[in-house]
Amino acid sequence: MKLGDIFQEQHVTETECKPPRMRDDGKGYYWYRGESIELIWDVTGDVLNDETQETIPADEFFAGKTVKVKMFNFLGKKVHEWEIDNPTATINVVIDEELAKELLTGTYTFSVTIYNNLGLVYELVSRSDNEFEIR
Repeated sequence: MKLGDIFQEQHVTETECKPPRMRDDGKGYYWYRGESIELIWDVTGDVLNDETQETIPADEFFAGKTVKVKMFNFLGKKVHEWEIDNPTATINVVIDEELAKELLTGTYTFSVTIYNNLGLVYELVSRSDNEFEIR
């Protein structure tokens, strides 16, 4: 190895998306207007089938289903929706640069709902369970 190789500049780049920050009061999260953000919901555990009393892991339960993540403003108006086919037990959505430019400062909530082709509709995360602020 040459001495010049040791002192060669290397740049570490930040990822495009940042995680949201926790509020000081611990009741919700925030990010700054214009930032690209990745939101992640991890579903763990087993799902109980009421009819057969059998349990299956959450990963298997999500197979063949669709998840819709909806974002609402403080007035309750839907401002964006993501649809994920054949999701895993880790549900993630990205507020990319384009969407981040459109969103105004304020309070937003999200819902996460599971659907299948037989008519199942199950709200996994309700709007009242989470609150995000764009500063």
